[in-house]
Amino acid sequence: MIMLSFPKPKLRLGYVPTRRDMFLHPMYKEIKANVDDRMRELAEAYDFTLITTQALAFPEKTFRMGSRTMNVPADDLMTDYADAKLISEYFRAEHVDALFVPFCNFGQEEAVARLAKDLNVPLLVWAPRDPAPIGLEPRQTDSQCGIFAATKVLQRYGVTFTYIENCRLEDPVFERDFARFLSTAQIVKAFRNARIAQISVRPQQFLSVMVNEAELLEKFGVELVPITGTQLVNTIQAILESDSGEIDELVEDIEKTLDMSRLKDKRVIAAIELGLMQIARDYCCSAIACDCWHTIRNAFGVAPCFIFGDLNDRGLPR
Repeated sequence: MIMLSFPKPKLRLGYVPTRRDMFLHPMYKEIKANVDDRMRELAEAYDFTLITTQALAFPEKTFRMGSRTMNVPADDLMTDYADAKLISEYFRAEHVDALFVPFCNFGQEEAVARLAKDLNVPLLVWAPRDPAPIGLEPRQTDSQCGIFAATKVLQRYGVTFTYIENCRLEDPVFERDFARFLSTAQIVKAFRNARIAQISVRPQQFLSVMVNEAELLEKFGVELVPITGTQLVNTIQAILESDSGEIDELVEDIEKTLDMSRLKDKRVIAAIELGLMQIARDYCCSAIACDCWHTIRNAFGVAPCFIFGDLNDRGLPR
């Protein structure tokens, strides 16, 4: 049995609720519990790995308000700079790809900015709508004001971020924009880890697809792996000659959705696709850029256009 697809790596989302240390109204606990539940639902629905701070041992907090010294028991919400550094170290070890920071009350803008700056991954911030004040009593959350403060500081730190408008967890806008963020974070992850097999050279007339290999590496960390057309042809021919059953298995899989009866030799199509798969796996590449006019046509008499599309359906590019 061969691998007929390239599994898509799961996004690893760091989830960091934040609160202001001196805002002691208990509503933040209810908000945090509700967001916890919603994150578990979305992690299952959108198939991402949720990395939380629950395994970390945050210390008890002590702070002064005027002449008063106050002690606040430890929990798993981020409340200060020390928390941010602890979370940053943990999330690095967990290979977090993106960051979601919900504000359970005013939040802590210094900690949010420090964590986001350290991790340098896509960042989403959000806070629920604040409840109406009760007479002249202190505001229970004040999260919208906290979002304003934090995003201003993020700009000063040079951190790129996005946000969901203040809304309820069950509002359609929350899931819509959260899903959009997940998709964007997947793109950023793929781009930052891109390693592209460049097979043969571009067709002479295709000036629109010229690239600067050095600039891609220096500016973006994107690696190009040069593969000669001869190497690809030899790989495909070896697959055709091996008669290991891989070709028939792939033909059978393709024919589940496509009528190949008019092709002169279905096995050649499958062998070409298997050859491209092998190149990608041998060189640990997440994508392929391949000459489509000469190399494959001259050697095997077929255009690889369908093959490129089928590889895309099988997860390459990853």
